Amino acid sequence: MNQVALVAHKILSSTIKPMVLTGEECRITASIGISIYPKDGLDEQSLMKNADIAMYFAKEEGRNNYQFYSKDIQSQSNKRFSIETNLRRALERNELSLEYQAKLDFKTGMITGVEALLRWQNPSLGSVTLCNSFRWPKKQG
Repeated sequence: MNQVALVAHKILSSTIKPMVLTGEECRITASIGISIYPKDGLDEQSLMKNADIAMYFAKEEGRNNYQFYSKDIQSQSNKRFSIETNLRRALERNELSLEYQAKLDFKTGMITGVEALLRWQNPSLGSVTLCNSFRWPKKQG
């Protein structure tokens, strides 16, 4: 495994070096997923599928990274896929709602702003806040 990690590290080190294309400096990053025979699969298809799972995990951990396949990654990947599938169906099932939430100044009791929250009412997860989509007043920066 140490030799495989060393090779992955060398590949990542070589890809990050800048190159010039049409007069502009460009940099690329890579994400590498690694599965090892026979521990992670007994055939090409299983090894490629597991390496792909590890690669997507490496991307989530930060670009220019490598990750070895493990059962933990597989479990996390399955959970993420399930959530993604259910979220795609949430719109069809009318499970999404927009809520507005006042922001209060506790000292004065005055409303100082408002934010819009996209919520997903999932049958198994309950109420999930997906994002704060709007804030008023906007912070001056």
